[in-house]
Amino acid sequence: MIRRPILEVDHSGSLLLDLLVELGHIDDEILTRINDRLLDLQPADNRIPFQEVRRVAASVLFEQQDRRDDEARRALDAEWGLLFY
Repeated sequence: MIRRPILEVDHSGSLLLDLLVELGHIDDEILTRINDRLLDLQPADNRIPFQEVRRVAASVLFEQQDRRDDEARRALDAEWGLLFY
């Protein structure tokens, strides 16, 4: 059994993920994908910085855009610049 270290997402990264859930942009399945990718990062200090959380979340959301209905896609498009730039 491979033991992974306990990783911590910094406070701002955690707030971003909470906001994306509240806005309806990520569901449990997408959050699981984001968390799996964050675990793969293996940062030296076991702390995942905001920039990495934002990058991974944006990447996963972009990959999942075809699963969204038109209204959800328009909402994310409208908020993308505020969330990821």
